[in-house]
Amino acid sequence: MKKVTAYTILAAITFGLVLVYILKNNLSNFKRKVLNQSNLEADKWLDYDETSSNTSPLIQDYWDRGANANYTLDQIEDVAWQNSHPWSAAYISWVMKVSGAGRHFLYSQRHADYVRDSIDQRELNPKAKFKGYRISEEKPEITDIVCRRRLSSQATYDNVPVNATLHCDIVTKVNKTDVEVIGGNIDNKVKRGNLSLDTLGYLNEANYFIIIKNTL
Repeated sequence: MKKVTAYTILAAITFGLVLVYILKNNLSNFKRKVLNQSNLEADKWLDYDETSSNTSPLIQDYWDRGANANYTLDQIEDVAWQNSHPWSAAYISWVMKVSGAGRHFLYSQRHADYVRDSIDQRELNPKAKFKGYRISEEKPEITDIVCRRRLSSQATYDNVPVNATLHCDIVTKVNKTDVEVIGGNIDNKVKRGNLSLDTLGYLNEANYFIIIKNTL
C-alpha cells in the first residue's frame, strides 16, 4: 500500500473516531478544533522526525504562526540547530492559534510564558478562558493543557521563573485510569502519550504541577 493511500485511510479513521468522541463529550466548537487538529498533526508525524524534509515545513509553520519566529528550512533540518531550539511550546501555541483561540491565549516559544499568564488570569480575570490550577485542584478534561518540569527546573505552581524549562501536552482523551495526550518535540516529533490518574481522577505523574483549564 502506498504511503499516501495509507495516510488517507488513517486520517479518515482518525477523523471518524474523533467525531464520535466529540459528539459523545459535547465539546465546544473551539475544543473540537483543538482535538481534531492535535490528532491530525500526530498522524502526520508517525513516519518522520524533526530533521526530515517532510516535516520541516510543519515545524517552520509552528514557529511562524505559533511563536511569531521565522526560521529557514535549512536551519530546521540541521541537527545542531534543533538541539538548541526546542519547539514544543511553539507547537502548543500553533494548535491554539489555528483552532481559533484568538486573544484568549498567550502564544509563545516558551511554555513558561503562557503558564505564568494562566496563573495570573486565574487571579485577575474571572472571565479568562485559560486559567492555571494545581493538579490537585482540577481534574483533566479534553483540550486542557498539562505541564511538567524538565531537566533541572524547580518550577512549582507558586513559583514559575521566566526561564523555567517546561514541557506541556494537550489532553485528547480521558479514560478511567489515565489520559491520552499529544505534545510536540517528543522523541523529535509530535507524538501521543498516556499519563496516569489517581483513583479520584486527578493527574498522578511525577513533575507535572499545573493544569491549564480550557473553557473557550
